[in-house]
Amino acid sequence: ELNAGWVDQLRTALDRGVPRLLVTLSLDGAGEEHDEVRRIKGAYGRVVATWKALQEFRARPGFGVFFGVTLSKFNQGSLLNIVDRVRKDVPGVSERDFHVNLAQESAHYYQNIGIQPADDAVLKDMEEFQRRRGSSLHPVGLLEKMYQKRLRGFVESGRSPVPCRAHSARWARLPSG
Repeated sequence: ELNAGWVDQLRTALDRGVPRLLVTLSLDGAGEEHDEVRRIKGAYGRVVATWKALQEFRARPGFGVFFGVTLSKFNQGSLLNIVDRVRKDVPGVSERDFHVNLAQESAHYYQNIGIQPADDAVLKDMEEFQRRRGSSLHPVGLLEKMYQKRLRGFVESGRSPVPCRAHSARWARLPSG
């Protein structure tokens, strides 16, 4: 069940003139697969219900809502199934309503070594997803295309195509406080 207070806070923020607000609803699988990855029965249904509840805001300037899919070893090879299932359950949804990325591993920040998908199937899914999505001149679409273009090199080499600039910052706060 959607938290009505959260929707009211969102409405208030938009009414007060927040210039840009993007909401991403995490989705790790198609239907029950999402529930299994999250270990919460009914989680997929709540994501779909939240999407539907947020549709009232989509016409507002600066507001956007997306399904966010992070590919990991837990849902490897499921991207197209996830998209197809959501399209079946939520009429009008398209590939442009999804943000897709690859799980990042870090022993230091996330303590999650071993979650990254390791095979070429992920790249094939991402390439097919991008083909189905088509090109876009929207800034978010352009950023996603740039990300996905560099993904093959990252998966094949394990090295980030963009150099880390973390230590060039003047100040940083670690997740551990």
